[in-house]
Amino acid sequence: MPQWSRDENLARQKYPDERWHARCSRAHATELLAYDHHVVWIGGRAALLRTYQWAAEPVDAWPDELPLEVSFTYASGHPTAPDHIRRLVASLEFTPVEGATGRGSRGPDD
Repeated sequence: MPQWSRDENLARQKYPDERWHARCSRAHATELLAYDHHVVWIGGRAALLRTYQWAAEPVDAWPDELPLEVSFTYASGHPTAPDHIRRLVASLEFTPVEGATGRGSRGPDD
C-alpha cells in the first residue's frame, strides 16, 4: 500500500497531461531518435521530445512517416536539444493529442 495520497484528480491538476503530436518523415526521425527526452520549443513553449518508441523497430522497418509526440509537462533536468534539432521540430505541424487534459506547467508564459 502506498504511503502517499493517490488523489488522481489532484495529480491531474498539478501535472496536466498536455501532449501534442505531429507526423515526421523517416529521414527526420533518424535525426531525432538520438534526442529522446531533450527539450525543444513549440510555439514559444518548452516541451519534452519523446522518440523512445521508435527504437523498438529497426530503422529499415519504419514507415515513411512516424508519429512524433512531445509533452509540455515533464520533470526538470532534461538537456536542451541542439539548435538543428530544435529547428527541425519547429518546422513540423503539431496538434494537441485527443484526450490530453490541458495546458502543461512549462514554458516562458508560465
